[in-house]
Amino acid sequence: MAQKLLIVEENTAPDIEITLNRDGDPINLTTVSSIDLYITLGGVVTNSSTACSVVDPLLGTIVYTPGASDFTDPGAYNAEVVITYGDGTIETIYEKFKIQARTKLRT
Repeated sequence: MAQKLLIVEENTAPDIEITLNRDGDPINLTTVSSIDLYITLGGVVTNSSTACSVVDPLLGTIVYTPGASDFTDPGAYNAEVVITYGDGTIETIYEKFKIQARTKLRT
């Protein structure tokens, strides 16, 4: 999942597709009950969680739709994905990914 996404502050589009891997192999998401994305800026959590949708469960592909309050400031954000399986077990993906938000030019 080691990805770096480039966006502009306050963007809410496009949807961002993420492939989840464990030890280099896609994570099977067929028994998942929820997937949440947590975002921080400078170590401070900027969202409590954002639900993601599964695109392809066998390939470990999910989609995240940026919320209006996810990137209100420019900077280097870190994000991690938390999977809750149908049996209640929880897996936090080890690799976090970076989102670089630049300042918008419009006011």
